[in-house]
Amino acid sequence: MNRVRSVTIPHGPANAMTCNVSIEVVKGGFIVGLAGGSGTMTCGDKTYQLELGGIKAGLLVGIAKANLKGRVVLNRVSDVEGTYAGAGAGIAVAGGVKGVAIANQKGAKMTLSGTQAGLMGDLDLSGTVVRLKR
Repeated sequence: MNRVRSVTIPHGPANAMTCNVSIEVVKGGFIVGLAGGSGTMTCGDKTYQLELGGIKAGLLVGIAKANLKGRVVLNRVSDVEGTYAGAGAGIAVAGGVKGVAIANQKGAKMTLSGTQAGLMGDLDLSGTVVRLKR
């Protein structure tokens, strides 16, 4: 009689790592908006420089600056690069708190919170492109 052994398949990658992220984003526009910024990602004892940019069309009025900190879960450092989509909410009128949860096409999931200043009807980071600074 042959015996069948059970096998457990992991739900997530075994090599996933969590890195700390700190970014500064400036976004502004009227109907069409532009976003730009920079930041750092620290994985263990290595720190990587990040560049952010993007264009967004829609109901967008004003200008705001956000300083955000949080974490990103990814498989490889290079997975941080890509275009992010997700949910973010917050209206800044001379200051406020902002929180976002976004993910890119490589599966990197970023959760950020922090403060924003300025006058902005939307500081959504969806559509933001993140690149490792070379």
